[in-house]
Amino acid sequence: MFSPLAVSVYRDPSLGMNTKEYLRYDDHRLGGLLLQNLKAKYRGIYGAEPPESNVPFSITFDSGYLKRRQDKGLSVEKLITIKNIQGIETRVKAIECPFTITGPPELIKVGYECGFGENNAMGFGMVRVNERRSARQ
Repeated sequence: MFSPLAVSVYRDPSLGMNTKEYLRYDDHRLGGLLLQNLKAKYRGIYGAEPPESNVPFSITFDSGYLKRRQDKGLSVEKLITIKNIQGIETRVKAIECPFTITGPPELIKVGYECGFGENNAMGFGMVRVNERRSARQ
């Protein structure tokens, strides 16, 4: 990852919490929300629905990396403060951990070109292919 990955959902406003909840790497909702996000980006770029695909979508975070971080008492989540031009601060909780993603090639290409997750215009979600890992697979 060149930059952390941010994915969020709005908390239930009926509970008085109309705020964003940033997801952790192990949240069961993460993969589905990433897929929705990539489809929305695809529609925005091409003005059409993504092609149908039999390739299942999944994201798997690097278990070895997670273990090394946990063994050192470190987290893969970062709290990043962004200050806009008016000085208003926004805090974004994001994930910084290598991952493997599978799914429709058209959507994965959109992720590489636009960024995975949200806040891409602020630099979040930039990735590169790990050539050594790809060669082994």
